Amino acid sequence: MNFSEVHQSSQALVEAAYPVAAWVALAVAVLGIAFLAAVVSAARRAAALLADFLQLAAAMTSVMLTMALGVVVVITLLVHR
Repeated sequence: MNFSEVHQSSQALVEAAYPVAAWVALAVAVLGIAFLAAVVSAARRAAALLADFLQLAAAMTSVMLTMALGVVVVITLLVHR
């Protein structure tokens, strides 16, 4: 085999592999986009869950402070009686 035959043979292999490589690249791109969409969806859900937890914490803090203030008022009234 001389150089010309080797070159033509490798050229034929490259041309034969090109459609396969294009399909593989397309599949990788689609899978990458699907993965990013899943990550974005999970991040949105995590942010919504964190917001709900923060609202719960704010409500609990408000109730606790109100109870503490009530205890302080009751103790103050009992001490000054």
